[in-house]
Amino acid sequence: MSELTLSDFLSKTGGTEFILACEFSEKGRKFGEIDEELVCASSTVSERKKEAQDLGIIELVTERFESEHANTRRYKLTEGGLAIKIALTAMNIPDSYVKFARGKIEFEEGRKGAVEWVQKHQQKLDAADSIRELERTDILRMIDQDDSIPDITSLSRDEEPVLGKGDLHTSPSQEE
Repeated sequence: MSELTLSDFLSKTGGTEFILACEFSEKGRKFGEIDEELVCASSTVSERKKEAQDLGIIELVTERFESEHANTRRYKLTEGGLAIKIALTAMNIPDSYVKFARGKIEFEEGRKGAVEWVQKHQQKLDAADSIRELERTDILRMIDQDDSIPDITSLSRDEEPVLGKGDLHTSPSQEE
């Protein structure tokens, strides 16, 4: 098995983000604080934590609280980890990540809204034997009659929304 490199780590989901969420301070940050900032699964964050330790990007700082008879485990950037975070910051990666995270949250909220809309119209949708049997106009009529969905009159009935360059736009083949 090959050893993980820094470029491998940065290429993995949550790798770059993990470095951005860590601090270079005596106190460091708790795992839960780091995990809370990232928009990936906790198991992924946990894997990146171990890999970051193995690579020497972060180190464990244990703090003993006599009053609580417990240890608090925190993680802080090493000198090398701080240098990498500075380089990422110089490349404007933190701002890009904030935009990405906000977009992902907005997407997830939109997906939840779509599921709720389908559930709201489940009976009408189930009236057909399959989605294939529904006409586009049937679904568009349901959308037009639903106040919870923004106005879609800017799209003609013949245009197909497609994803591209981060925006919902008309398919190029249909713009001619």
